[in-house]
Amino acid sequence: MILQEPGETGYDLEFKLFGFSVRTHPLFFVLPIWLGSGFVKSFSGVNPGIGMLIVVAVFWISVLIHELGHSLAFRQFGVHSRIVLYWLGGLAIPERWGGARGKNPSSLNPVQRMIVSFAGPLAGFILAAVLCLLVISLKGEFGWIWGFIPVPSFANSAIPHGGAIHLAFLSGIVLNIFLNLLNLVPVFPLDGGQIVRQWFILSNPWNGLKQSLIISMVACAGMILLSFQLESFFIAIMFGFIAYSNFMELQGPRW
Repeated sequence: MILQEPGETGYDLEFKLFGFSVRTHPLFFVLPIWLGSGFVKSFSGVNPGIGMLIVVAVFWISVLIHELGHSLAFRQFGVHSRIVLYWLGGLAIPERWGGARGKNPSSLNPVQRMIVSFAGPLAGFILAAVLCLLVISLKGEFGWIWGFIPVPSFANSAIPHGGAIHLAFLSGIVLNIFLNLLNLVPVFPLDGGQIVRQWFILSNPWNGLKQSLIISMVACAGMILLSFQLESFFIAIMFGFIAYSNFMELQGPRW
């Protein structure tokens, strides 16, 4: 299952952040190394090893902020949670028994669940906005990907264009906008799919879950077609796997 928590290893990175337990599985770092190679290669003025460390660190911070958004929303509704970063990104895992004053996650209503799901992407967009404001304060300029994703440039500023700082801002802004937009696609179990599922359950308690799975599979098909245009093998594989998982759930005994 795509949302299954990975088992603990002796190499996990564990610490506390704002009262939340955070665990990073070692396989988490495979994805940013794979996806970040393109960023690093385009910065010929940056040492490849240093560039990869920058991209991995930015990816780790970005995913952590995203999951922290979910956990803070859980806390707002009285549910304790912990954060796990793993091979496909991250999980904010609600604790079924969070202490004497902690609520059971199952007590959350559909609207509260939608808020929790949206809180993660919102945190990522806020981080991207903060980075954009920092670029402006450093007299940087912006180009655009697809007309709405800002690409920072320091061509006319005191910050070296094509340097390590430029790489950090570029990867931080693009990753936080693109990955959080991707997360809002109405595909279960992504955040967008979680929101759509709760919306359908709220409007149609009997058939809402089934309807959300159908919407999810249609959206998966659309993303796979888009991946061919973008020439993204990763997106095609990910949404193909999710579509299969949704189809198997739709074939389950509950129907």
